Amino acid sequence: MTCRREAWCERTKQLFAGRAATHHTITNPRIAIDGDRSTIRPTSAPSTRLAPRSRPAARIAGLVVSFYDDIAVGTPEGRRLSSVKLTLTHRENEALLAASMAVVED
Repeated sequence: MTCRREAWCERTKQLFAGRAATHHTITNPRIAIDGDRSTIRPTSAPSTRLAPRSRPAARIAGLVVSFYDDIAVGTPEGRRLSSVKLTLTHRENEALLAASMAVVED
């Protein structure tokens, strides 16, 4: 799926609005610089734990493991992200994740 920055931000706001808490882990990005273009990738896959507002006692509603492939380009203001690609590699509690995503996709 490809979307513009504004659509990504709005979708993310909707997704996390229903969460009591989230925990994101991204470590040790590898950055390769080639002139005004940089490619960025974490050396370990980011994971996101999602706790639902509707069940605050639940420790995790879902777990998503993924990786990013980002591209930054040089601008007069410095390097800026020009592309962010998120690839999902693992999901747990699929039914709960699907239910929470249905709110975003409607």
